[in-house]
Amino acid sequence: MKIEIRCPTCSKIGFIEVSEDKLKDVSRGLLAINISENIVCKHSFVAYIDKNLEVRDCFQADFQIEIPVLESAKPGEAEEAFEKEKFDLILIKLNFPATSIAYLLKGILSKQKLAIINDQKFLESHLRNFIESISEGTFKPHVEIIPREIYINNKKNYADYVILDENKIIQNEERVLNNSELNVERTIVQKFLLEIDEMASFIILRNELEKAYSLANSITELINNFEGKELQSKKIIDYLVKKHNIDIKIPYLNFLLAIVQNYFGIEVPRSSEVGNFLGFL
Repeated sequence: MKIEIRCPTCSKIGFIEVSEDKLKDVSRGLLAINISENIVCKHSFVAYIDKNLEVRDCFQADFQIEIPVLESAKPGEAEEAFEKEKFDLILIKLNFPATSIAYLLKGILSKQKLAIINDQKFLESHLRNFIESISEGTFKPHVEIIPREIYINNKKNYADYVILDENKIIQNEERVLNNSELNVERTIVQKFLLEIDEMASFIILRNELEKAYSLANSITELINNFEGKELQSKKIIDYLVKKHNIDIKIPYLNFLLAIVQNYFGIEVPRSSEVGNFLGFL
């Protein structure tokens, strides 16, 4: 079956073939298809397709990003949160685009006020409970889900918010949600959407937030112990390896440092020698 695909980077339109066998595996969820370079255009990206052959979203993912593995300290709590059934995860996956989930994560991790314009009344409580559940015990999101009419009539109340409309940012005064700095968030979302089992999918997302919170917290402790002295990236990585027995690469470290600065409000005194260290890696 041929499906029309539009590149999320250059907007070029092309077609891909999807076998019926693949679609049989998609009951209520989405089929993630990796579009390689030169299939539609020069870019590679991920397309998410439902069982009716409708393209729900496309976004570029950095397949080179390595997300470190850290065993959850509270494995039972995620299962318990999911089993409360306060939200329908498949409903969210089908109606809340992958790009929007990446923006949502970035907003939470940046301690940014975020307003999601949503005219699908049936989705509102599911989204609210989902956001609450994935961040429980770690980050404290400031997210409002509002109908378009409410936003239009009360724009002044949202002057300091990032506004998300479907999978587009329509207000981002401080440029907090920079599309070019979403590589780790996109990789997390990709893992989340690729998992067919609902509970496992939810646990992936919740554990990624728990991991980021724990590691960023450890970095703040290190910075406080150094009392403002400059830190090389290697020093930070060595500290995390020793404390958490975890392998950290530079892109993920930069992701953590952004959380330290934006969420915890702590300036990272990075050494000017960091460039040499990056070259070494």
